[in-house]
Amino acid sequence: MTKKGKGKKAEKAKAKAEAKAEADAKDIQLNIEGLDEEMMKMAVEQLKNMTPEQIEAMKAQVSSMDPEAIRAAVEMSKQADSAALKEQFKNEGIGSVDTMKGQMNALNSHVISEGEKKVQQSEEWKNEANALYMKEKWQEARDVYIKAKKNLNGLSSLEARKLHRTCMLNESVCCLGLEQWEDAAKLTSFIIINAQSDTKNPLSTQQGVKVFYRRARAFFEMGEKAQAYQDLLNAHNLDPNDEAVNRALAGAKGELDEEDRKKPIESDVNKLETSDSAEKKEEEPKEEPKELTPEEQAAAEKRKKKNAKKRAAAKKKKEAAKASGGNNNSNNAFAALQNA
Repeated sequence: MTKKGKGKKAEKAKAKAEAKAEADAKDIQLNIEGLDEEMMKMAVEQLKNMTPEQIEAMKAQVSSMDPEAIRAAVEMSKQADSAALKEQFKNEGIGSVDTMKGQMNALNSHVISEGEKKVQQSEEWKNEANALYMKEKWQEARDVYIKAKKNLNGLSSLEARKLHRTCMLNESVCCLGLEQWEDAAKLTSFIIINAQSDTKNPLSTQQGVKVFYRRARAFFEMGEKAQAYQDLLNAHNLDPNDEAVNRALAGAKGELDEEDRKKPIESDVNKLETSDSAEKKEEEPKEEPKELTPEEQAAAEKRKKKNAKKRAAAKKKKEAAKASGGNNNSNNAFAALQNA
């Protein structure tokens, strides 16, 4: 074989090895989510120097690891000194399967330790906010609940998720105290959506009653009486003996005309978002806004005007009741439930 032929053969072998290493790295990446492009390139280089047996053993090891623990470890590594981590990876390499297992276990232990500290800190902040809430310092309490929530971002443990939800529930009642109806509706809607997707962390009966009850209050004050009535029915179905819900349901029913009660309820759950979901959306590619047809634009404008009239009428009625010194029984029926 000529020197030229040998060179081509060597190039083909090299290209084949690189393609195989890249494929193996991508295969491993499927189990380790969150590796950035630079770390992937380093992994490819390291895999080129490993035997097929070592690579297969590594794949098996990664596949056997707890996905939640791996994701948490990668997320925590992003918060560390990325340059130092990459330099260490470059110098030490992937190492043996046992070495990699030891490194992942060590990182996982660090993640758990740091996560527990964050949960403990957020629990303390939640208690601090509860004390402010009891003094009816709604805005101050809400600010501390938000701080406790943000501190839990990135943690996937069940304990962290439960605490995050409790903070959101408590924040929603602060919004009611501040008469921030739309924020209360958004928060409670997010809780409902989240509970539907988080099968390992379903709403308790008490939480379900609270979240529907509070959203009903928010919708009622926004003039969305049909939706408020539906949410109160949901709360009643969860706990038919809850006196506060039954009083509110009777009051809301009196405010709702017969025609509206017979209409199918169109839920606004999927149209609402909270600051949490908004932050996530900023990280995702934004879709081009859909261009509405003239008919759709006219219908949207009609709905907007109708809702504005409802809110104006509700506000006017409330002001009239205050001016006359009378009581709005249906509104009084929405006395806030106790804090979570």
